[in-house]
Order: sequence, then C-alpha cells, then structure tokens
Amino acid sequence: MKNEMTIEELHLQNAELINRLEEAEQLIDAIKAGEVDAFAVNRNNQPEIFTLQSGDYGYRMLVENITEGALTISEDGLIVYTNNYFHELLGISYEEVIGKPVFNFIHPDSIETFNELFEKGLAGKSKGEINLTAAGKIITV
Repeated sequence: MKNEMTIEELHLQNAELINRLEEAEQLIDAIKAGEVDAFAVNRNNQPEIFTLQSGDYGYRMLVENITEGALTISEDGLIVYTNNYFHELLGISYEEVIGKPVFNFIHPDSIETFNELFEKGLAGKSKGEINLTAAGKIITV
C-alpha cells in the first residue's frame, strides 16, 4: 500500500506552505525594517527573551541597570519587557511578570488613574503616581 496524496490534498498542503512562507517573509521584512527588537521563545517550558543588538545597546544597558523599575507594555497592556529592578521591586520573579497584563499589578484604587496615564502615554507622554500591588504588598510608583 502506497501512501499517496490526492490532488486536492496536495493543493491544500501547497496553500499551507505558501502561507507559512509569506509569514516568514513578513517576519524577515519586519526585522530588516527595524520593527523587531526582541524574540520571545519557549525553551524547556521556560520563556526566554532574545534581544537584537542595535544602535540602542547603550540605552538598553542603562535601562537594565538603573535602580528604578522600567517596563514596556503593548497597546493592550501586555508586559513585553521589564528590567530586573521592576520585578525585584514587586518581590516576584521575572516569569511572573513577563507576558502578563500590567493590569494584574495595578492596585484597584489606582486603575482609573493608570488608565488615564496609559491613554496619554499612547498619544505621547504622561507622568503620574499610582500604586502597584504584588506579593501582598502595595508599592507607590
């Protein structure tokens, strides 16, 4: 018995391969255009972030080593980067912070203020004070 595919199965497989190739080409184009500065991968069931070295390497080193919490969040509030001090400030591990919604760490009394600051930040700049909560403590930032 031979395991032969029908013409229809071959067409479906070909379409799937074309889609995968187009996605890979889009990713390569985004990397070339400087739109990607890190990759998140899962190794041994542990998330790892690999950053691409570029002209902002010095800036990254500064942010990574300051004694103030710093993070980057997506437009929907997902934490995509945090320096070491941020998760140390919260008293929890990196794995408990990265990839989580920032809203998980905003104290309920600060949600409204945070949302206002976040909206202003998406449009440009914002500055203010809120309370975070983690590991049973409240942290003013």
